[in-house]
Amino acid sequence: MKEDEFGRIFDHGCDEECQYASQFGWRFKGNLYGKPYSEFFSSLSDYADWRTGIAALPESQVYSAFLLIAKNQGLDPNKTVQIMSQYYAMVYSVWIPGLADQSLNPASAKADGGWSDPLTNLHAGAGSYYFGFVFDAGHLVDSIVKSDGSEDPINAHIDGAGPLNPFHYLLQLPSMIIPPSPSQQASCSINGGCTF
Repeated sequence: MKEDEFGRIFDHGCDEECQYASQFGWRFKGNLYGKPYSEFFSSLSDYADWRTGIAALPESQVYSAFLLIAKNQGLDPNKTVQIMSQYYAMVYSVWIPGLADQSLNPASAKADGGWSDPLTNLHAGAGSYYFGFVFDAGHLVDSIVKSDGSEDPINAHIDGAGPLNPFHYLLQLPSMIIPPSPSQQASCSINGGCTF
């Protein structure tokens, strides 16, 4: 096999079994969700199945939400922090207990491409920023002290159906009637991904 400059693999010594198979493939080498991968795929379909499977993992979804908070707060990319997550309303909501600054940084959110959510009633009046519109939109929510004196820390989640997708309102919001899962702890770092 021979690899070209684009990472495609060419096999010029094909026997009878592979005469109908593709003569080349793709190699993925890099990081996804903070974890390193090096994989070879003989078809684009194989790659898509693999990539979708990784994206669907809870630790991948938790990492994506953690990354919104970490970038907004300027966390050290090599430092591992303990986070909490909870599955509720079809998303993994993530927060970092004991975060030194529990205030969302609006300037950082805007600089990263976030746009202010005009609706705050679903988050007890807390301001929030979306990162995306239709699919896989990150949602970073500011901390707030509620009327009963309890505090909700900065939290984030990834809305599979973003705010401009009708399924956000037809499926995700009605699912809020289902009780949340128990909270679970994970260890996360920007450069290392998340581990439960």
